[in-house]
Amino acid sequence: WHVYDGEVRLVDDAMGKLFAKLESLGIWDETLVIFTSDHGEAFSEHMLPGHQNVIYDEVLHIPLIIRYPGMANVGRTREPVELLDLYRTIAELAQVPVPPGVRGESLVPILEKRAGERQQDYLFHSRYYMDTLGLHYLAVRDRDYKLIARVPFEADTSKRLVQQVPKWSLDKPGTTLELYKYSEDPRERWNLIFEGADPEVARRLQQELLEWRD
Repeated sequence: WHVYDGEVRLVDDAMGKLFAKLESLGIWDETLVIFTSDHGEAFSEHMLPGHQNVIYDEVLHIPLIIRYPGMANVGRTREPVELLDLYRTIAELAQVPVPPGVRGESLVPILEKRAGERQQDYLFHSRYYMDTLGLHYLAVRDRDYKLIARVPFEADTSKRLVQQVPKWSLDKPGTTLELYKYSEDPRERWNLIFEGADPEVARRLQQELLEWRD
């Protein structure tokens, strides 16, 4: 913990120096600043350290701070978003066109309080070939629930795993599911699949995960 706290302080100090430099150059008010991370860090909240084989929110829930010229609203939002949304967000703020097929959506309507929610109802996460047991880790969430699926993969040992298109199915033997409800269990402690609760929610989120795959 103490080492990680030191790293956080180091980044905080570095960002402070960067912002001060932008201000001294007279371009602070002309600069778009986005601060984020590629992943969080697990400290054995689910008996797992680090971030490689973790798909719980201690790794998925990361910082995202956005500031841009003319920004009128300052505050926080609890709306779940994806890093994929940053592409369209930056493009809209910079007033540049977005190529066809770009995923995600612009967060500008939320930042400007013209909208309270994203247009897309679901967010998806994937960690392929990350487990020595031969599993892909997948997750889908809406604003109330999160479904985690660990699904087996068949590796072609003649190729590097990163060169293979990930193929998976939820009905393959060895697949395991976990379902969590944020309002009652923000730390993802009570697996509702194990407890037999909310089966319709679990089926709906499984279907959304399959449609996302397809």
